[in-house]
Amino acid sequence: MPQYKVGKIDLSQIECRILNTIAGQWDVVQKFRDRVDIYSELAAKFYGFPVDKSKPAERGTGKQLELSCGYGAGGPTIVRTARAGTYGPPVYLTDGQGDQARDLYRGTHECVTGLWRIGGDILWSLFRGETREWKLAGGEFTLWVHNHRLFHPVDGMWLDFSTLQWDAENREWWHQVRGGWRRTYGPKLIENIVQWLASYPIRKGMVRINRELGLRIPLTVHDDVFMLVPHNRVDLFTRAITIMKEPIPWLPSCPIDVEHDLLEALDK
Repeated sequence: MPQYKVGKIDLSQIECRILNTIAGQWDVVQKFRDRVDIYSELAAKFYGFPVDKSKPAERGTGKQLELSCGYGAGGPTIVRTARAGTYGPPVYLTDGQGDQARDLYRGTHECVTGLWRIGGDILWSLFRGETREWKLAGGEFTLWVHNHRLFHPVDGMWLDFSTLQWDAENREWWHQVRGGWRRTYGPKLIENIVQWLASYPIRKGMVRINRELGLRIPLTVHDDVFMLVPHNRVDLFTRAITIMKEPIPWLPSCPIDVEHDLLEALDK
């Protein structure tokens, strides 16, 4: 019998949940709490007929809209992503359908699109080195802008925008990253912030699982955390799931959920 099983825990839609929470898109947040299949619901609005998991291509379109359009994707991007089959079977949309999908998302997520506009204003504050507080999630959570950086109020983490430059001729922002210079804009800033915040519950959960339960974590893939579970201590995996499902202390209104699986592993 193998000595270990591999426990896999996935923080379900963590970026999407954080995005809608900090934007104050409370109708979508409530759907997460109620375990509504928001992918099928959005797909049904797009296609004009009922969609469920028995229609993976159509539901994949809804999943794409909910998960990828939160960062400002336009019609052409939606068409390319659908054709690539990133969120399910490939779907071939016309340019007009891509624009229709874009407008559907933005029309049903007005608080998210409002957050993009605020992000554009925050870029100017970062560029100027201003100090200001930025209240999110209806005032529940605050980021601080100071000295060309965005500061997390709890852990002292920050995002550095000291290289931010404004191209006045083309009216574009550029930001230096590890791979070179990258164009940025309001929705892109929001994407950076959400991914930064989403790393918090994953990292904290991993540290607790290792320290409190003694489980080794040899691999993480995006939001998936893999751990080695002794074959006769499956109870430890149950406790690990509980840890990963705990609310985010500084964003308690964000509903957290996980998907998990316990797989057979090799002896070594």
